[in-house]
Amino acid sequence: MKYLVTAIAALTSQGAYAETLLGTETISPGISLTFEAAARDAIYPPEQFLNEDQSDLHLEVLARWNEDAPANFPIGGHVAYLQVDVEIANEQSRKSQSIQLTPHLNLSDGLHYAQNVKLPGRDDQTYKLTFRITPPDRGILGIHSDWLRSFGKELLETHTVVFQTVSLMEATRSRREKMNQ
Repeated sequence: MKYLVTAIAALTSQGAYAETLLGTETISPGISLTFEAAARDAIYPPEQFLNEDQSDLHLEVLARWNEDAPANFPIGGHVAYLQVDVEIANEQSRKSQSIQLTPHLNLSDGLHYAQNVKLPGRDDQTYKLTFRITPPDRGILGIHSDWLRSFGKELLETHTVVFQTVSLMEATRSRREKMNQ
């Protein structure tokens, strides 16, 4: 509940654009996931990310350690090195696409996983969003023996979260306020 209140507070403090809270999920070992659809944004460096004017919205997953995390982990701290993928399926046309959400950084969410997205259809249609959270690729994150004894060889087990009949129109039709550059 604490994380849902935090997510809602973060959303309402934005003001300049709409973020749609798709949902939250808690997974082991003590990780809270928040799934959001937001207004598209300019992401830097631009040659590596879908341009704002070529996208419809910005999908985000916030992964934070919660009170069930192992001792000494920073509650509310970002959970790094996850692989976050999403399949976006248009429920009317059945067209779909899969994308990887990559680490992003901004002032409102801090570190999070996100990507600008071009929808496989119109923004007034509904979508099924299937998020897949997997541990880092082998060799990316070293696992010490104390973690191995307590939790095994991985940071977490693969977890899938599905949101059906999602309207993304509010996020696609909102715009972020441009800051002086």
